[in-house]
Amino acid sequence: MQAKKAAISLLRSQSQSIVYNMLLADVLLASQEVDAARKQYELVGRMLDRSKNLAGENKRYLQAYKNYRLVEISFYLADQDFNKGKEIAGLIHEIDADRQYKRLFSLPG
Repeated sequence: MQAKKAAISLLRSQSQSIVYNMLLADVLLASQEVDAARKQYELVGRMLDRSKNLAGENKRYLQAYKNYRLVEISFYLADQDFNKGKEIAGLIHEIDADRQYKRLFSLPG
């Protein structure tokens, strides 16, 4: 619960921050607030589509990360195993994005 409060507090000061919005989505997912997390990842997707500030590979990485999480949620809601999850996470990790994004938004694998 403290992580959620911290993420929301960060968003109060910078509501258009893609990083802070993605962080909130991750916190919601970790808190098992799956529907809220899905909506937050979708919001991040729209923000990424409009973003002109992110470099190409960083944007690609964040989009891939967001898409991975949305697929993961879809499998969870369908009560199915995401068997290819680690393989896909490995491919996403190969995107040549800045280390800060890869550390903050890491995937299993």
